[in-house]
Amino acid sequence: MVTGRRPVPRWQPRKYSKIRRYSLLAVFALSNNHTFRSPPSLRSAKSAQSVNWVRTTFFRLTLFCLTSFVLTSCSMHRPGSSTTSSRTLSTPSELTKDPSVIDTPEGPVHQVNVTVGPFDIHRKYRSMEGPYVSETLRVSDMLATKQISVGEGAVQFVENGNQPSMMGSNGSSTTTSKVVHSTEPKQLIWAKGVKLIVLDENDKPLPTAEFICHYNVDVDPRNTVFPEVHTGSSRLFTLTQGQTDFRFPEGYGVPLSSNEFLHITFQAANRTTTKHRRLKHMCTLDFVKDSDLKMAMKPLSWYTPYVAVQLNDKTKLEGPEVHGPACMVMSTGENAPNATKGSVVTDTNERKVTGHWSVPPGIQPYTCPISEDRDYGFSSEDRMVRAVWTHVHPLCKNVKLMVCDGAKKTPAWSVDISTKTDHGLEIARIGDLYFKDGVLLPKGKHFEIDSIYDNTTGVTQDSMVSQGIFFDDTKFVKPDWKNEPQVVADSTGSTAEDYNGSDRYSPFDAQNDGPLLKQPKTMEVTTSVGKLHMVLDPTIAPQHATQLYKLFKAGAFDDTNVIVYQPSYIFQIGSIDIKHSPKKPVTTEQTNMLRRLPLEVEAHKQGRGLNQKWALTMARSHAEDSAVSSFSILLDNAPHLDHKYTVFGRLIPDAVTTATMKKMMQTWEQSHAYIISAKDIKGSNDKNSDMLAEASAQLSQLSGKSSSKEVCDDLYCGIKPTKAPVAVKKTVDDTYPIYSKKTDGPLLTSAKTVEMKTSAGNIHMVLDPAAAPINASQMYKLFKAGAFDGTSIVRYEPNFVLQTALASVKEDRNARLSAHVNSMLRRLPLEVESQNSGNVLHKKFALSMAHGDDPNSAVTSFSILLGDAPHLDKKFTIFGHALSDPETVKTLAKIESEWSKKQPYIISVGDDRTSIASSLR
Repeated sequence: MVTGRRPVPRWQPRKYSKIRRYSLLAVFALSNNHTFRSPPSLRSAKSAQSVNWVRTTFFRLTLFCLTSFVLTSCSMHRPGSSTTSSRTLSTPSELTKDPSVIDTPEGPVHQVNVTVGPFDIHRKYRSMEGPYVSETLRVSDMLATKQISVGEGAVQFVENGNQPSMMGSNGSSTTTSKVVHSTEPKQLIWAKGVKLIVLDENDKPLPTAEFICHYNVDVDPRNTVFPEVHTGSSRLFTLTQGQTDFRFPEGYGVPLSSNEFLHITFQAANRTTTKHRRLKHMCTLDFVKDSDLKMAMKPLSWYTPYVAVQLNDKTKLEGPEVHGPACMVMSTGENAPNATKGSVVTDTNERKVTGHWSVPPGIQPYTCPISEDRDYGFSSEDRMVRAVWTHVHPLCKNVKLMVCDGAKKTPAWSVDISTKTDHGLEIARIGDLYFKDGVLLPKGKHFEIDSIYDNTTGVTQDSMVSQGIFFDDTKFVKPDWKNEPQVVADSTGSTAEDYNGSDRYSPFDAQNDGPLLKQPKTMEVTTSVGKLHMVLDPTIAPQHATQLYKLFKAGAFDDTNVIVYQPSYIFQIGSIDIKHSPKKPVTTEQTNMLRRLPLEVEAHKQGRGLNQKWALTMARSHAEDSAVSSFSILLDNAPHLDHKYTVFGRLIPDAVTTATMKKMMQTWEQSHAYIISAKDIKGSNDKNSDMLAEASAQLSQLSGKSSSKEVCDDLYCGIKPTKAPVAVKKTVDDTYPIYSKKTDGPLLTSAKTVEMKTSAGNIHMVLDPAAAPINASQMYKLFKAGAFDGTSIVRYEPNFVLQTALASVKEDRNARLSAHVNSMLRRLPLEVESQNSGNVLHKKFALSMAHGDDPNSAVTSFSILLGDAPHLDKKFTIFGHALSDPETVKTLAKIESEWSKKQPYIISVGDDRTSIASSLR
């Protein structure tokens, strides 16, 4: 077994070495034992002694200074640094000018800080739940910006697999501080390491890692110029409690293109305290530019294998089971109750497996092979491993990588983990794995990950195990981008380059690639399991609808595979070159038709063509103009995709299409569907006319059309609100206009008492214009108009808050706001005058509006406080309060007791006709 020690970064300050200390002591000893005497005949003994003392002191000082200078100079030339290099990277003065650049033997390390939050924590969370932030940033932009802040408006929340918004989040599109969009030419960058710390809300570092769940960095998508793309793994780093700092040994790094995107996810944890905390996470990523290197950098590639556990209710195999070596055994277990969607998959042996499982009390071992279907090519060649990070949940005790030879298993390495259980659950330490001389994983062998959980809590806990294995990349060839045509970023930071290869295609040109469609086209797409009827709609995305229609008509999608199925989310059709049969390749004519398509989301601002159930939405990379041919069919509403992904049409949910979709789902585990052909549907005969009439009625219903008399200029019948004033900054979500007293009034002149009927009981509330005239008036209008009928209640924090979703997020996911209600929605200003005077504060039962980073961005989401929250004062608008009458108290208590099993929703809100007092307490 090989163990490793963590390398100390060479650029950190060092104490005096033994040689230096002993040398200085020798200087003092020599000066104390050596004296200079003049002939006694020339002076008295006293004067001779005085002169000798002066000379001796001078000698000591001179010798000490010279020795210190020599030793200090020698220490600057450390092993591995070049003292004869003719290329100077950065002078001390340059480093002083930029504190984010640290001089090292490898070259100047550029540090980028990304700070997120604050996260608002009020209770303990289980594993895999709690507040999180996801952000995607381009490497070159990160290097140009250096300090990036992602505000509280970007915080989302996971609980029981759901993702309701946090207080302060209304889905506003801009939550990140201004990022400098670099216009530098593409260059080679080396990733060196990453560190994660916890801050309080005032940016003061906290001496704890207990509030870290995990921090992930994915390179997504990976630039195809790097050969290790065959690993199929985008996960570069994961940090967690016990291992909050990871960096590669000196002389090693992961190569990146400066134009690649890093997808970064922070998730806070709290399994130790019930005390209210507001805190931030800050990561520091270290990069070295290849053009600045002082010494050659050796490239690393990586795999991120994980333990998959076979579920107890496994699918029985038909025919002989495929066996690996004798040691290749997969443990069984149960899926974690709050595991993320898509965690359960079916492997190549037709076994149902999961990466998040439940650990019963006691010592529990879990074993899983590193399989070719998940980590293709892992054992195809020798791997010289240099560093490994480990990601586990609390109570994991040990993780080993085993080399299997028949029944014989030999550990390649082992990492020990310790967990604190005295005040909750917190990983105290994860052992470091750094290998100065490397660890060889020989080709042709089989490998497995063995892990042990020691669950001492007496109750079932959630778990997972994965490792990031970094090894020498023998296939790396330094890319030559100097002679390439350079693509300069525009003002939004978008480039014409996409790293799944779309940069091979020209941008869509409406003049040369048109003419654009003027009317929607209805098509019948025949698949291997049935027919789909769909509409391609140029009124919401003219270029996409036109291009996709051309590709369908040219037969480009014939024999194309459906490549992704995520239950209750999407089916994704592959790009046209992903064929079911290798005998039906894409023709040259079809390839010449491919274009890069721009992001078309203008209709989203008008509430049209949104990413809702049955929508056809384009797949793309992080570059906004990188869509080519792959697209998805949404199986549920996906509002998080709005303004980010282009919708160009939708399925017609008739009987034929519905039957085909069900069959695609039912047969997915046995065989994946693929497209056979596509054709226009004409309305020339009675059968087709009836189908189109039915489709039109269904589309009108889905679009929120409220009556047959309502006139629509497109299939989605969305209301077009007035444009926001020009003075509104671009950083503000301008989906809805600003509230106007003149046009949206009149304001309430007295308090209104309303009764909110929920699936758990009734809640009586007072809306008080004395506290917030605009917010109270607008919410009363929306309540009366039925805007909240069927709206979900999505967040519960004990002793803190009960929060509704946006009014458009319904318990019935097919339900939509009517066009009339949609036209009433407004952005509401922050109203805190009554709080400034101390008359109204965030106390128990207060009604408080949620908003994004911009305090004037509240729309519909609001909260009922379950406890005092003074930290919200003057930051969020209070527009009333819930009454403490017996019925309200009983309803709130029922919601709290049943929350983990059943989340309530609003049935209706209307005037309260009872004699309950309507004045604020």
